[in-house]
Amino acid sequence: MSRCDEDILIEQYFDIFDKDGNGKITSKELRSVLQVLYRNDLDKQIQEELLQRYDADESGYLDIGEFKKLYHSLKVKPKGASLKEMFSNYDLNDDKSLSKSEVRKFLVDLDPSKDITDAVVDKLMEDTDKDKDGTVSFPEFCRMYVLLESRK
Repeated sequence: MSRCDEDILIEQYFDIFDKDGNGKITSKELRSVLQVLYRNDLDKQIQEELLQRYDADESGYLDIGEFKKLYHSLKVKPKGASLKEMFSNYDLNDDKSLSKSEVRKFLVDLDPSKDITDAVVDKLMEDTDKDKDGTVSFPEFCRMYVLLESRK
């Protein structure tokens, strides 16, 4: 992945986890980033240390520049690339978005023991399809994944 592609991915992560859209990653939002991208619940002290270390202006938040520095400093890159791969695996027609049937397949594969009804798929798509185009883009898929992970 080129540095430019990586920066675009980082900006997408930032936008996904900046839940209130204020251009800042709070301590709570940073925790979500680390849990989802690393699939690891880091010790709260480590999370606070990361926030303090990369919060250059001491605002108590990470802006996009500070977030990029944090990302680039990490020796082990997040498993976010696997989110992109996961998305691609379900984008069966390679149109860079997931249809209702592709979302359903993802949900069934995620938890085969659950009965995935049309209502479940419709509600999840309604909650994550921000541009209301009837499909789920990669950033929307990441939001969907975060939503599903938070329900566990």
